Amino acid sequence: MNAAADDTHPEADRVRLGILRSMTGEQRLLAAARLRRVSRELLLAGLRMRHPDESDEGLQERLRRIMLGDELFERAYGRRRTHP
Repeated sequence: MNAAADDTHPEADRVRLGILRSMTGEQRLLAAARLRRVSRELLLAGLRMRHPDESDEGLQERLRRIMLGDELFERAYGRRRTHP
């Protein structure tokens, strides 16, 4: 498992790793799915704040581009429109 961020106290990191190790594979998968969902919601909220006049479709496109990166996005969806 990866080490914690530099600002994480070693005891906190030890506890975090202990919790992760005690989880079943299913529990880890569910936790990862929740983290992905929350990160997607936060990204979308940030996009809405930065682009308040953007349509829902445009925001979703921006979100997909961020999550996939330009190269994979363009392979999957084509160039699509460009954003300023």
